[in-house]
Amino acid sequence: MTVEKVTYSCGQLRRPHGFEFWHLTKCLSDMKRKRKIYMDTCKRHRLAETMAFALPQAFHDMLWREYKLDNVSVVHHITLSLDLTPAPTSLARAVWLKQMARHKRIVCWPDHPDFTYEDFEEFGGTLAALLVQPEAAGKNATGVRHRFMRFPPGFLTRNRIHYIYKATYDYNQVWALHGNWRHFGILGLPSYASLSDMRQELDTWGGRVGRLLMAAMRSSYECDYHRGCVAEPRWGEAFRPENYKALLDLWLHTMSNISPLAFTFGDVETPPSTLWVSL
Repeated sequence: MTVEKVTYSCGQLRRPHGFEFWHLTKCLSDMKRKRKIYMDTCKRHRLAETMAFALPQAFHDMLWREYKLDNVSVVHHITLSLDLTPAPTSLARAVWLKQMARHKRIVCWPDHPDFTYEDFEEFGGTLAALLVQPEAAGKNATGVRHRFMRFPPGFLTRNRIHYIYKATYDYNQVWALHGNWRHFGILGLPSYASLSDMRQELDTWGGRVGRLLMAAMRSSYECDYHRGCVAEPRWGEAFRPENYKALLDLWLHTMSNISPLAFTFGDVETPPSTLWVSL
């Protein structure tokens, strides 16, 4: 995928007429408490219809243009998400939608996402990555938009290759902030931001990249690739970092060279040909 600049569109969340939102949160709350549910309006596909309606029409237009997902498909994927996701997570997402739509809040999303809905285990995770705050309220110095912190994120799909590449963010703009994460002293020795500080910052980033980098920042690493891992980064070979600082070094290296970086969670059959981190 080639893009000249990462751009966003925005729109207002929609509030359904009637009691649809009341049923949405009431039903999910009862599911969380494991109560018996008899109302037809509590069927998961009915709840999914309400959640899908709340999303701006322009957002649906993007889902069709980029993912070929029409409204029926979106409802289907949200229904599956409600089946797969713990009830507290689904309830928190529904409450967020209800409150945001009630106040006619504006949400934004990338015009050309650098990931697909299959990159997340369930569609709610895709929505959490796509929906970001408006520029005035939620943009950091890197130009990466902030996600909505009260909308629970999802997990990236395992056994799949995830890339950071030129469609992910403005490389030059993010690179300009590299001194916040690693800088060199008078003697040329590197000093790094703490692991907790890195995770805290990356957790606010929208898109797949925020979930990807935060998940990659760990206190220890294991190799899940069936052919084993190497101790030093090499193109086309699974790299197991010694610590988060080694991972940070590699990320900054690829950013300075404007080159792609691959991540995998679990084993993969076909290895990527780029620099690659096995997690």
